[in-house]
Amino acid sequence: MQFNESTYSLPVAVIAKGDTLTLEERHAFRQRLKEDFAANDICIYPSSYEVEDSEEASLNSELEPFIPFAVIGSEQIYSLGSKRLLARKSKWGLVEVENPDHCDFIYFRNMIIRTHMQDLKEKTDQIHYEAYRRARLQSPHQYAESNI
Repeated sequence: MQFNESTYSLPVAVIAKGDTLTLEERHAFRQRLKEDFAANDICIYPSSYEVEDSEEASLNSELEPFIPFAVIGSEQIYSLGSKRLLARKSKWGLVEVENPDHCDFIYFRNMIIRTHMQDLKEKTDQIHYEAYRRARLQSPHQYAESNI
C-alpha cells in the first residue's frame, strides 16, 4: 500500500468492545476492515509502513493477525482466588482485559508502549508533522486562525 504524504495522522486500528463478537465474527470483521482500509488507501500503523530493521519487520509480522486490535475496557477490579483481575462482568462470567484469549489488549499495549513507542514518535515527527508543516507553509490562507 502506498503511503499518502498528505495524511497528518498515524492511525492505529482498534475494534472497541471486542468481547461482543464471537471469534468468527471478529475474524470476519477484521478482514472487512482491512479490505476497507486498502480500498480507501488508509495506511494503518504498523503494517502499512515500510521498515528497514529486520527485528521490527519480525515484530510487525507477529502483530499482523491482530490488526485491528479487538480490545475491551474496564475499570473494575475483580478477585478470582488470590488473583486480582481487571475485567468486565457478563452473564457468562468475567471477561478479562489482559487475557489474550479474551481480547487483544495485551498485544495493543505492548505495541504502543513497549515495542513501537520510539518508532511512533519518529514517524509522527518526521513524516506526519513535516507533511503538515509543508502544507501549512505552502497554503497559509487555508489554515486561517480560528477564534481562540
